[in-house]
Amino acid sequence: MFTVDVCIWWRTDAFHRFGSLSSSTAPPLSTRASGKSGEILASDSLRSGPGAQARETLQTRFTRFMRSSSLRTRAYRAVVDQATTKFDAAVEEAISATGAPKAARCYICLDGGDLVRGCACRGPDQGFAHVGCLIQLAEAAEARANDRNEYLDAMASCGLCKQWFDGKVDIAMGRAVWRRFVGCPKDDEWRIHALFELGTTLLNYDQLDEAEILSRQHLADCRAGPRRGDMHTLLDAEELVASVELEQGIATKDETKLRTALEIFERVHAWRVANEGADSDYTLGIAVDIARAQRQLGMFAESEALLRETLNSQRRAFGESTAPVLRTEQMLALTLIRRGTRRKAAEARAILDKGLATKIRVFGPEHGETRYTMMLREKHAAALGLAL
Repeated sequence: MFTVDVCIWWRTDAFHRFGSLSSSTAPPLSTRASGKSGEILASDSLRSGPGAQARETLQTRFTRFMRSSSLRTRAYRAVVDQATTKFDAAVEEAISATGAPKAARCYICLDGGDLVRGCACRGPDQGFAHVGCLIQLAEAAEARANDRNEYLDAMASCGLCKQWFDGKVDIAMGRAVWRRFVGCPKDDEWRIHALFELGTTLLNYDQLDEAEILSRQHLADCRAGPRRGDMHTLLDAEELVASVELEQGIATKDETKLRTALEIFERVHAWRVANEGADSDYTLGIAVDIARAQRQLGMFAESEALLRETLNSQRRAFGESTAPVLRTEQMLALTLIRRGTRRKAAEARAILDKGLATKIRVFGPEHGETRYTMMLREKHAAALGLAL
């Protein structure tokens, strides 16, 4: 009986999917069960005559459909398996990088073992959690608010100190979000967003090869997706591609990549100024990208002027000692160092010293933002006149 049901489904569903035969060519269906095999046998009229060719064509199309469906299923499983494997590896790296004390406990479930911490929480027993508990906490926030944005926010920041995750924990949480949405259709809005966020995260931690793949995949999906007419979304995608080009150009000293990145940044900036205003956070962010590319190309005066202008706008919009202002000040300090004068170097040192003090107070001495500023001071100690 099972085999008969399957074969009936084949007849009806295949005709529905691939188009039914016309009444003049469709042969009469005469079937019977054949012993133990349960095979459905057609009458002799189906083996020859005017309906035979049409039936063979239908079978061929159905076979092709089933084969392509099988290939799609295998491809889907491979993508999901790859995302899961990379997530598992990222969690192990986050646990190892955290090095939580044995006495530490997860602030969510209160159990120990395999804990991570990548935020501004400090002390021997604050802010530690299992990655699985963090994911469950984010899912609960989404369910309470019936808003998926609550999930994304909770996956990106600590529930205690409210600061963004950093380092290996940031990467693990980004891979967790991607693992959740990777199986959705390529034009799914949340899948596209998760792809963008993971690409950006990997870029921030210099995982440039995978970041390049994801950024170009994201751009292609945006161009084909439901928001393909949304210039804001498309420009975000182009900006990510350009950011990867910039980092690759810096790493390999490839001037072509640097100029390509600068051209894209300038085009995106011009559109944002015209359509979103010169002082929108997106416009100001891309201005910093332009200045950074200019510095790498030796356009130090242009970079300094743009950064000073952008800083004035950011201070009005966000206030002093906010994250965007601190990052832009740091970019300005690096440009001032490249100007090569004592006065510029003294100003750069004052900026980095102020930024470091603020980051130690806000994030703590072990946070990635704080450590990066410390690294810059050490790297440019001679130019800054520091005795380290």
